[in-house]
This record gives sequence, C-alpha cells and structure tokens, in this order.
Amino acid sequence: MTSFVPPHKRQAWQALQALAQGPQPHLRELLKSPERNAALHASGAGISIDYERQRVTREVMQQLLALADESQVMPQAQAMFKGEPINATEQRAVLHVALRGSHVPNPPWGHEISKQVANELHRVCTFAEKVREGHMKGHGGESITDVVNLGIGGSDLGPRMTTEALSHLTRDSFKNKVRVHYVSNVDAWSLYTALAYLNPARTAFVVQSKTFTTQETMTLAASAKRWLTDGGCPEDQLGKHLIAVTANPQISAAQGFTPEHTFGFWDWVGGRYSVWSAIGLPLAAAGNAFAKGDTEGIKELTYTLGSTFVAAEALKSLIHEKRPDGSGNDSFPSGHTAIAFAAARFFDKRYAPDASPVLYAAAGLTALARVKADKHYTKDVLAGAGLGYVSAEYFTRPLSGGAVSLMPAKSGVAFVWQKPLF
Repeated sequence: MTSFVPPHKRQAWQALQALAQGPQPHLRELLKSPERNAALHASGAGISIDYERQRVTREVMQQLLALADESQVMPQAQAMFKGEPINATEQRAVLHVALRGSHVPNPPWGHEISKQVANELHRVCTFAEKVREGHMKGHGGESITDVVNLGIGGSDLGPRMTTEALSHLTRDSFKNKVRVHYVSNVDAWSLYTALAYLNPARTAFVVQSKTFTTQETMTLAASAKRWLTDGGCPEDQLGKHLIAVTANPQISAAQGFTPEHTFGFWDWVGGRYSVWSAIGLPLAAAGNAFAKGDTEGIKELTYTLGSTFVAAEALKSLIHEKRPDGSGNDSFPSGHTAIAFAAARFFDKRYAPDASPVLYAAAGLTALARVKADKHYTKDVLAGAGLGYVSAEYFTRPLSGGAVSLMPAKSGVAFVWQKPLF
C-alpha cells in the first residue's frame, strides 16, 4: 500500500501552482478559441455539462485531470462501486449507490446485494401501503393514523426534510391520511409536544438506529413505550405499535420488536444517504414522494443529490483534511451540509415556496450542528453549502402551475401547493 502524499506535494498540484503564478488571460480572450470551448463540454448518463465559461485553459484542465489521476479518484470510485471498504476509518464499504441501483443488469457490487436491496425496499413499500390504507391496527383494533419517527442524524434529517417539503403532495391523495411526526431531541418536552394531541391507540413509533444502541434514540423509545402503556396499551401488545429500522435486528427483537415490523439496512449505508434505504420508511408512509406524479422533479432531485455526493467525495479524497475531532481525514467539504443545501435549493427552485427561509434555516442548522460537534471546520460547511446549492441550481427547473406556500394547519403550519387564481 502506497503512503499518503499530501495534495500540495503532488506533482500536478505544483504544476497548477506554477500555472496560477503565470499570466492569466481574460475570459473574453479564452472564449475566442473554438477548440478550447469544444473541449470544455462533457456528457454522460443523460447529463450535459458546459463549463467553457470557467476561467481555465486547456493546460489547467490537463493538470486538474492529472491531479485527479494522481489522487486515485477514479480507482477510488470504482472501488466504491465494487463494494470495497473505502471507508478507511471504519473499514466499511460505501454502497449507497446500490440502494438506487437494484435494477442495474450487471451491478459491480454484485447481484446478491441488489437482490437484498430490492427485497427489503419491497417490504418497506408494501408495509407503507398497508399503513396508508388503514390496514395497520393498534392494540384495540383501530387503524393507525399517526406515525412518529424516533431517530437522530441521518435517521431523522433526511426523511424529516423530505416529508415536510413534500407534504402538500398527499392532500386528499389517500382515503386514510396518515400523519407523520419526527422527534430527535432527547429533551422530554420535544416528545411531549409531538404526542400532546395524539391517541395512543392509533399511534405507531418507528425507532431508527443502525446499532439499536444509540443512547438518545433508545431513551426516546423507552419514553414512547411508557406513553403507550400509560395510554392503555397492554405490554404484550406493544409490538403492534412499534416498528424497528436497524442493521442489528437481534437487538431490536430482544426489545420486543416483531420480525414483521422490523426493517433492515446494512453497515455500508452512510447516515447522510440513508433516506434511500429503509430509513425512508416514514417518508413512504406519508406517501408523498410520488403522489403528485412529478417524475421530472424526482429525476432532477436524483441528479442533484447524486452529483453533490460525487463532488463532495472527490474533494474529500483530494484534499484529505483531518477532522477537528481527529476521527478521520475527510473533513473538507461537509457532506451533510452539501446534501442539506442541495435539498433546500431543489425544493426552493422547483416548487417556488414562499417558505424558502424555513428550508435554508433547516440546512443552516445542519451546518451549525456539524461544526458544534467538531466534525467540521467553518470553511468545510461553507464549502459544502456552496457545493450543494450550485448542484441544485444547475439540475433543477421550476415547476409551473403553482407554488408552495406556508399555511396554517392544525398542528401548526404546513407546506401547501397552491395554483394561481387567474
């Protein structure tokens, strides 16, 4: 195994430094070269990129590509797709791409993984349909009408933001409307606020934890069980109200979660991308991802998040900056922040909500949380925010025929799709 060479000591980096110190032509001069302009185009997978208006010469591009080669960007990407443990800190694979690629004919990660993914996501969708149609019953035989998600980090942020941003898509879409709530704060007041107007006989809890030992989540789960029993649910009937999403089903089973209500994912699912796995169960229960039939928007969101991830991981591999807490060498840029701002900008531009500040505030809180947790420096989250925003800006087109507005609702406020009056 070759030793790590810091980026600034690599040959291509030093060549770029030499080019930067030389004379820099104005962009208007660069645009006069048809050969240069033609070279600064790329396309693949239905995506076309035109970057001729970037102030770079062909020599600069050659050295940037040389730096990518010297930094092993492509071999690392290929290793990721093959399921090799490129997460050096935890010695794990990073196969979130398999969550979106179970339909690929000859997947580099192997047919067995694709089969596992397809089977589990089928279970998730089937169960979500059961909940939406009112066929999931509580201990007293009443249909479940409220689903409360308990989780932190990737088990909360992705599903929460997507559910809230797309909540308008399910209005009057299903005969039995299911309300989905999210609690991540271990503070008792947060859980109390979510449960204050819910009926224990018609409420189910989704407990999300990869290990099923996460202290905050387990504390919330214990409080939820107590709330159910205080509300009249016999202890031997708690399983009808509890759903587990975990990579450690043995632990969840020991805590009373039934196999039928347990959904799995794998240790190669990273938190920031886990919404594509069974972690997205609350979102599926809400039923809002496809209710409006905005298939073009779904495609744009996929391109946005996919390109944001690839760019963030490439930069992490290239820069190799140590995290403030010393837990790894992938601090720059912040992937969590990049995804959060990519999602915020997508919903802002696609659906033109007048509640855009709420979306960006949520993304900003993600950035702040990463800095406060000593996972990133301020410059890391700023770079991540810019990366996510630019990616969404490029791939997203506004949806005509209406806009999303923040309107009063029984539980506070809600995003509502409104068509113009004239």
